[in-house]
Amino acid sequence: EEEPKAGEEGEKEDLEAETKPEDISEILKDYQKAEYIEENGEISYFQKNDKIILDGKGLILALNNRLDEANKLYTKLPQSDSPKDQFFIKQEIIKHQEALRKIILRSVSMCEKEDCSLPSYTLDILNMDVLKEILEKLNMENWSNEDDFSYFEKYTKNLKENYDTRITPPDPYLKSIIEELKIE
Repeated sequence: EEEPKAGEEGEKEDLEAETKPEDISEILKDYQKAEYIEENGEISYFQKNDKIILDGKGLILALNNRLDEANKLYTKLPQSDSPKDQFFIKQEIIKHQEALRKIILRSVSMCEKEDCSLPSYTLDILNMDVLKEILEKLNMENWSNEDDFSYFEKYTKNLKENYDTRITPPDPYLKSIIEELKIE
């Protein structure tokens, strides 16, 4: 094995220290904000002056959370013999659909403003067209119908996997947000 030349080891450590996700996250903490939508959840974003970058990771997390909650309710559904209980469980499932619809709708309306966008680093996966397509599905389909819910879940599975793959490791994603906001 070769011995590192004088100074190389220190330079390597400096470079690694510069790119730690914790450091990048710390830089972005000062710019991270959230908009709360009633009891439906929140939209996380980064803002510097008038420039806003929606946190795509936060949108995917909201999507995951609402689908997970609806899935939990679907596992309770066959355990309930009472039509009344089944009705209330289905109403809860619809509430999760409506909550996600409000989050996506607000995200779309924010992105339609000139100074707001989704992260450019992930635009090939999560963009306005995708958000509008999700919104259309949330408007047209009914999650109390298990077929509609399963179809939506399958549709978003690929989106979630691709997004998670793209932002792992998080350094390039976070650095791109810093660059877009022109944080020095």
